[in-house]
Amino acid sequence: MQLPNKWILLLPFVLAGCFRLDGFLFNPSTDIEGYQFDDFTGEVEIVVGERYRVETEDIYLFQTPSQNGNNIWGTYVGDTSTIGEDTIIIYCHGNAGHMDYYWPRVKLLSHIRAPQHYGVLTFDYQGYGLSEGEPSEDNLYADLRTMLQWLQDRGATKDQVVLYGFSLGSAPASKVLLDFAPDDGWLILEAPFASADVFVQDATLLSTPAPFVVDLEIDVAEHVSKLQQPYLWLHGYDDDYIPLEGHGDLIFEQSASTYKHAALVRGANHSNVPQVMQYEVYLYLIEQFLRGQL
Repeated sequence: MQLPNKWILLLPFVLAGCFRLDGFLFNPSTDIEGYQFDDFTGEVEIVVGERYRVETEDIYLFQTPSQNGNNIWGTYVGDTSTIGEDTIIIYCHGNAGHMDYYWPRVKLLSHIRAPQHYGVLTFDYQGYGLSEGEPSEDNLYADLRTMLQWLQDRGATKDQVVLYGFSLGSAPASKVLLDFAPDDGWLILEAPFASADVFVQDATLLSTPAPFVVDLEIDVAEHVSKLQQPYLWLHGYDDDYIPLEGHGDLIFEQSASTYKHAALVRGANHSNVPQVMQYEVYLYLIEQFLRGQL
């Protein structure tokens, strides 16, 4: 793995036991006064263009208390009156930015076409965007559980849920699905990291025990090994942030699912898998996966 320069510079401090890496998994942006969606002029992860526009009336922005009382913000794209009937994709975003940064991805997912209707829900973890609180592993899980409860309060059932975890989002997606619906739903992971242990070994270039430099207990590979739901894995061959080898491939190999599919994209790095695949191909792949036709 090619380490970010800031990790290499901090390596002596990590090895001396006087610096911890927890904060490098969380890189939130909070310098916003409100969510702007298509009017956002800052950096976004990908650009999808006018073809994948979403009508204003189909965007429902809301806030709700997380399990520890801090208000977190979410966005539902679709018809809120049919949440009890539609398949819902919950997009758990990565470690950087806030919802506007990932808005093009949410718009893209809202254009999946299948016999049933789809809605897409995304949200900002505590400490991201306008969401109150501080980022932490426990809060990742609590915030996703809160969003699932928000859907259930509006009639959604466990078998309607598709949990999509990108990068850091693979941790809450896999963990919460295991707890929430061990026999229902679907799991999609894009550029997932295997565990805190593997993350630390990559960051320190040594077989350093994770508790020495992080308090995190994230173990996506372990969670997925207990899940039998349909599982789709997407990863770029050129991902130098979370390498395919030792992360995504380990999770896929350990998956207990009898219906699983890997989409490994040549020329793609950590953030641009949908773009390199081409958006129509990306959407068709997910649609076919959810139909059970891969």
